[in-house]
Amino acid sequence: VGGALVFMMTDCHHKPRIEYKISGSQLLLHADPGTGIVGATSRIYWDLDGDGRKDVDPARPGEFLDKRDVVVTGYDGPITMWVEDPITHREVKVTQSINLNVPRPSGASQGAK
Repeated sequence: VGGALVFMMTDCHHKPRIEYKISGSQLLLHADPGTGIVGATSRIYWDLDGDGRKDVDPARPGEFLDKRDVVVTGYDGPITMWVEDPITHREVKVTQSINLNVPRPSGASQGAK
């Protein structure tokens, strides 16, 4: 029980979120899986086209896109990130809509809070 309590306490610093920066027509996305033991070793999956399904990695056909940093060109809309706990394989889903046409301060980074 003591080990489980320590695990739960170290895992509750902040929740997963999508951080992004807009560069012209590109979205530079970074997966922040959260802090704690699970965050450091979790797997990340993306839906970058808004269809609600995990995307396949174009460089590795048959495998899901599981990089922490990805670039999307010419698309704004819902972006979904799944964070998979490496121990239980449970997933947390984070979805954020990003609009490339909303004016922002130059060079400003954004992210879901």
